[in-house]
Amino acid sequence: MKDEIENIGLLLLKDMYSNGFSKYYDKDLTQLFPERKERDIKDAVKLLSKNGLIKAFGIDHISHNFFLQQFSGHIIDLGVLNLEKNEKFDENGYSIEIIRFLLVIDESSEDSLHLDIIIGRIKQKGSIKTEENLKNILKTTIKYTCNVNKTTSGGGMYSDLYVVNTTSPITDIGMNLIQDYIKKIKIFTNPIISNRDMVLKEYDALEILIRNQLWKDACIKMGSILEYLLTKWLESKNIISVPQSNTQKKISLDKASFYDKLQFYIKTARKEYKNEIGNKTQWEIVDKVIREYRNYIHLQKYEKIIASDGFLDKNDFELLNKPFNQIVDYFQ
Repeated sequence: MKDEIENIGLLLLKDMYSNGFSKYYDKDLTQLFPERKERDIKDAVKLLSKNGLIKAFGIDHISHNFFLQQFSGHIIDLGVLNLEKNEKFDENGYSIEIIRFLLVIDESSEDSLHLDIIIGRIKQKGSIKTEENLKNILKTTIKYTCNVNKTTSGGGMYSDLYVVNTTSPITDIGMNLIQDYIKKIKIFTNPIISNRDMVLKEYDALEILIRNQLWKDACIKMGSILEYLLTKWLESKNIISVPQSNTQKKISLDKASFYDKLQFYIKTARKEYKNEIGNKTQWEIVDKVIREYRNYIHLQKYEKIIASDGFLDKNDFELLNKPFNQIVDYFQ
């Protein structure tokens, strides 16, 4: 039953989004979901509203049939962010406009900001949407990421919006969004990284794996990113060869294994370059976790590990996650 209600809610959210989240959405939900129970449809709407994903007009006082046949509402900021969670920094999306709005508020020094001033500053931050579109987005959407003051005209339509900065208007949800954005635009900006777009795509893929609790795959992805970063750093220091672990003979960097590069950094380069991209403890954790996980690409090996006692892949991820993020920070 719960899965059925959540599925209806997701389908409705997507349909409202396709209508344009800054527009009001009016539809007969009995026609949209002709094979679903009316009670399930209503419960799905209530769940979306309770979770802050949509604004549903008249949800608490109109009759059951009228509610279903003449549903009216629109998506609000958490709904937009929920649907665009994997592309929230996409220039063609809507989440980025919410982020730009929050940045404008966060950076402002005035006691209050009128909507027209806000729109102008959002445009200065690179928005390609029309002023009218941006006004509709902000008037109908912003609820949970920023405490804004809205004035209304007849019918409950928002006619204006302004922000008072006497107290911090941005909520914890909004501040987390800003921090994620700032981290994203700074991450992997070190000039030694020759293909930032590629590494960012890998990092985005890693975040999806983490959200879906795919710990093994997340650890493998972390290893790939860290090997790339370590290799680029070694190249930037004109290190063209490292000792091979089993023979101790020099081997060219392009033929060396990740383990060879790890050991060289831990034993030699780290000291010579004063822990420039991480200390011994951080890289030893990487070595401890990553080397095994890269072997789990081979499912026959992974199958044996799963069958053994004490295999705690989430624990391994949590052990690796802190040094991974610390090392990544060196490449900003």
